[in-house]
Amino acid sequence: MQKEAKQNFNFDNANLADQITVIGNLEHVYFHANKSASVVPKEEAVFYQTVADMTKEFRRDFMRRHFPDVKDEDWCLLKAVETVRQRVYESTHTSHEDLKAINDLWSIITEHIFGVDMSGCSACANDKNEKGSHEDSLS
Repeated sequence: MQKEAKQNFNFDNANLADQITVIGNLEHVYFHANKSASVVPKEEAVFYQTVADMTKEFRRDFMRRHFPDVKDEDWCLLKAVETVRQRVYESTHTSHEDLKAINDLWSIITEHIFGVDMSGCSACANDKNEKGSHEDSLS
């Protein structure tokens, strides 16, 4: 989002960090549906391929509705870094260094795209904020 577009985003209706997380979770569903399709008999694969297609379409629509001003060159970057972050978080052998590295990478990309410092937990900051306004939680 451009700086001026950031002001048009309604932070009262949804939390930015949570919405970004939805993207990663949808990509995870997409991955697992395709993985399942690859290991079942061909007759059963149609179900998993349908789920994968529905998930992909939902993710695309979700991103178009919630992030309409993300530049083309940042669209896939946002999707990819959130997907990687989700996978690192789910890894059972993740080190503190891995967690810090992926969070730093995620933060620099999301700050570039949205113009907001995302290095802390903005979802928690919003929960603590009486008004629920993202702008108020940044001050």
